[in-house]
Amino acid sequence: LAEATERITALVARRHAGNRQAAEHGAVARLAEQGIELRVGAGPGALRVAPEMALLTEALRVTEAARLRLLPRLVRLKPRDVYGYQRALLQFLG
Repeated sequence: LAEATERITALVARRHAGNRQAAEHGAVARLAEQGIELRVGAGPGALRVAPEMALLTEALRVTEAARLRLLPRLVRLKPRDVYGYQRALLQFLG
């Protein structure tokens, strides 16, 4: 996960001149354009997680449909079920 954090930091710096908020907004919007809606029916915890997962997806250059379909589940799980989230994250990173 340290490598993923480094990639996210580099992505924000390179594409958005260090503006993390702009990077998050753009990443979520790009996923929505692909039909991956991360904020539908999400509670406050999930709303914080959605931009993190969107940036992670971009930083790792995830394009496989099966992995992208896991994103809404990851967003819902992280604030509620740490163990379920970890299992799903391992599957996503697979």
